[in-house]
Amino acid sequence: MLTTLIYIFTVIIWGTTWVAIAYQVGEVPISISIMYRFGIAALLLLLGLGLFGKLQRISFKQHLSCLAIGMLLFSCNFMLFYHAALTIPSGLISIVFSLATVMNLLNLRVFQGQTISRSAGFGAMLGVLGLSAMFYPQISQSSQPSEIFVGLGLALAGTYCFSIGNLLSAKQQQSGLSVLSVNAYGMAYGTILLALWSYLTGASFSLHLEQQYFASLLYLAIIGSVVGFSLYLSLVGRIGAAKAAYCTVMFPVVALGISSLLEGYQWSPIAILGLISVLLGNLLVFMPQRWFKAFHLPTLIKGAASPRD
Repeated sequence: MLTTLIYIFTVIIWGTTWVAIAYQVGEVPISISIMYRFGIAALLLLLGLGLFGKLQRISFKQHLSCLAIGMLLFSCNFMLFYHAALTIPSGLISIVFSLATVMNLLNLRVFQGQTISRSAGFGAMLGVLGLSAMFYPQISQSSQPSEIFVGLGLALAGTYCFSIGNLLSAKQQQSGLSVLSVNAYGMAYGTILLALWSYLTGASFSLHLEQQYFASLLYLAIIGSVVGFSLYLSLVGRIGAAKAAYCTVMFPVVALGISSLLEGYQWSPIAILGLISVLLGNLLVFMPQRWFKAFHLPTLIKGAASPRD
């Protein structure tokens, strides 16, 4: 029951953060906006955990791992997502992000030798086809289609960073570290990396106090980062990175609904078919292999059992 509730709240929270990200792109340099976001989140976590004596002491090696998590989950990936938001709607970024399900399984195969099932293979193909269909109207109607391709590439790169960060976080939790401590250290390191990047690139350390920007910043820092990441990475620790990514299947439904209302995202028949294809592909990724055995369909990689059996 608790796992189900964590799943539902994760979907609601992260399904709404994509539009809030779009409100952060503007006068304030992107690296500075993300630095403020995770700086606030890290401060709240460190102070809260320290006050209640829950902040775990970790080894030098674990600090290095948290540094890597900070780079992958709390800085580089969001730099890529925020820059993608300059050229493509936030709802479409959420569609790209939903392919984390496929990337997680591919990374589990590469780094842990887990089997990729036939259902996952079909799901990956459907996801890619659906993604292409959803971006087709944007590309065909754009006067500068190259910008759409750039935005798509940035979003894909950000999603892959997120996927690798998932695996590192799961490993940290399996070693006995709490998800909140991992988040606190990771966000702190992410903030330091963003501050260093901002300084080296000459970004202005300014803060825009316009109501919409400031409200979205607080929402992203407190709800999207502290609460959202803690819930999601708790799922990773409870059920594994591959199954936890299942909740990303529902992010696009929430994000595209909001994007339609607030960003004027226009639906077309091919875009609707694309969304159905992406969602169905993600569902197939998690279809138990025993269901496919009923149709006598073998795994893509023979000689090992599906990790979802």
